[in-house]
Amino acid sequence: MEVVQLLESLNETGLENSMEERQMEQVHVYPKAGKEHIHYNPEQTPDAGHTTERHGGIESTEKWSSSRTMQRSFMASELERILLDESAEPADLSLSLLEDITNGFSDDRQIYNDGIGVFYKGILPRGTVVVKKMSNSYMYEKEFNREVECLMKVNHKNIVRCLGYCAETRAVAAKFDGKFVMADVEQRLLCFEYLPNGNLHDYITDASCGLEWSERYKIIKEICEGLYYLHQNHIVHVYLTPTIVLLDGNMSPKISDFSISRYFVNESQIWTGGIGGPPAYLPPEFSSGIITYQFDLYSLGVVIMELLTGKKGHQEAESVRCHHHKINARHSYYCFTFNNA
Repeated sequence: MEVVQLLESLNETGLENSMEERQMEQVHVYPKAGKEHIHYNPEQTPDAGHTTERHGGIESTEKWSSSRTMQRSFMASELERILLDESAEPADLSLSLLEDITNGFSDDRQIYNDGIGVFYKGILPRGTVVVKKMSNSYMYEKEFNREVECLMKVNHKNIVRCLGYCAETRAVAAKFDGKFVMADVEQRLLCFEYLPNGNLHDYITDASCGLEWSERYKIIKEICEGLYYLHQNHIVHVYLTPTIVLLDGNMSPKISDFSISRYFVNESQIWTGGIGGPPAYLPPEFSSGIITYQFDLYSLGVVIMELLTGKKGHQEAESVRCHHHKINARHSYYCFTFNNA
């Protein structure tokens, strides 16, 4: 009699534990256009007899869902490790992870849209990141590849840190010529450190207000250091504007957006079919389609003048030349007094 009671007790305990495990997560598997897709929904709980049918067989939900949870937890931990370790290299990230931390790329997480990609805030247990999702992966494949190529080669305090990249292709059902076919949809994403103070364009004001002169000098100096580092590593940014200079919590500038940058191997110049961007920040010779290191120096000069005068870009090239000597004199005097303070 005691043996029977013991077996019944063990059986009831095992059933309760199994039900508790099942209530942790639920996975729906459903057919779609001849293939089965997995929809993860942790908010719903299955009943005690819930099982998942897959490929004509029966398999337990618990083992699959537990494995998926552990995998996502590991990937999130790895991204956190890269975020906290400034010497870590960018990693290959999964689309599911980036979807999780941006709440499915929800509108309330959207930060900015530059036309090429949409930027979202990603939330981790111990930090915040930014995820850039390419708007049209087919159209901007070259831009994505250029950005990854450049970012994988750099690590500097005045260059925005790339934490990882994602290049996945998913099969999606689509109607074509009256039939459903499986179409490959490319997803291209980048993950960066989050910089809380926005971009430099928001801080360009008249000299009588806004940033102190010491802050302006520090920002100019560090932009120069970042740009010098890029040129030492054979990278021409091409698109240096106040909008792509981001500011961290200490107001230190970090150069971002390498979507149209060029990596020089042994060349001193590269010819392109055309360059987009605000004309006020491009040298007069940009229309020739030839890119050199001087491209960035011209853009840097315009950014410096804007920061010193408070007049936001879009000035004609001739206007820039007219103010050149006056601004240089003022800036040289300030640099001297600041360094001797």
